[in-house]
Amino acid sequence: MMKKKDTGEDGHADSDPKFAPHRRGQKGVVAGKNPAPDSIEDRRIRDEIHRKKREHTLKNYQIMIEYKHLKQHVPPGIYILPSFTSMRTWCGVIFLRAGAWKSAIFRFTIDMPDNYPGNNACPKITFLNEVFHPMIDLQTGEMDLSLRFPTWVGGKHYILFCLKYVKQLFYLRPGIKIGDESYMKLNEDGKCIYQCINEGKVKNEEATRLWLTDKKRFMEMCHECSQMSLLPEILYAKRQDSSLQFSIWDNNHHENVRDRVLQTGSSHGFQHGTSPQKR
Repeated sequence: MMKKKDTGEDGHADSDPKFAPHRRGQKGVVAGKNPAPDSIEDRRIRDEIHRKKREHTLKNYQIMIEYKHLKQHVPPGIYILPSFTSMRTWCGVIFLRAGAWKSAIFRFTIDMPDNYPGNNACPKITFLNEVFHPMIDLQTGEMDLSLRFPTWVGGKHYILFCLKYVKQLFYLRPGIKIGDESYMKLNEDGKCIYQCINEGKVKNEEATRLWLTDKKRFMEMCHECSQMSLLPEILYAKRQDSSLQFSIWDNNHHENVRDRVLQTGSSHGFQHGTSPQKR
């Protein structure tokens, strides 16, 4: 008669390592052997990955808080909306009501590096229109914020400061000399812009030349630039790189929204901070 194998109380063979149990939720490990413990290097790598994830989550939360406060303090004429694809990209538009670029509507994007809002994390602003300005590249739309913020300090510098600087770009006029009375009345943004133009720290050489030597022609070029931004094929273009889109006025739709905004301050028809149920 064949001899029956020895089994434990649960009926599994335990006399040979190859018959080690494979129970639900367990890996099939050879009986009598434990998995090798993590090495110090493995633990260090794992802890570093977890630390970076926590830091990234915290930075994203700080960006959300900054946007919440920005809505209350954004300069008049500027509107900001986060991108649909990344919370580290914000889309903006500026409506200009006076100055050399009067009536212009310029769209732009704000890109924040991975370490924002930390130190040395200056954002990048790029205009999506062709903007004729000494401080803006006519082809790429880029402007150099490092001229105004050479050392970006987290917790001290914010996107709001960049937007104030952007607005100041379009409300200066050529002809003011450094040191005169009009110059001394300017804020730090304005003084920085005039200094950069006079020192040649610019993005558009032709605009700079006209700014310094031919005010009339400079104003004409700015006017052409402004009118171009209002062309239907540009203003109403559905851009993939901006969450801010414009559409042609439709009385059947927009009049109702306009009336609700004028009456309540909200397109939904109820006061800000008041839910429909509490009306």
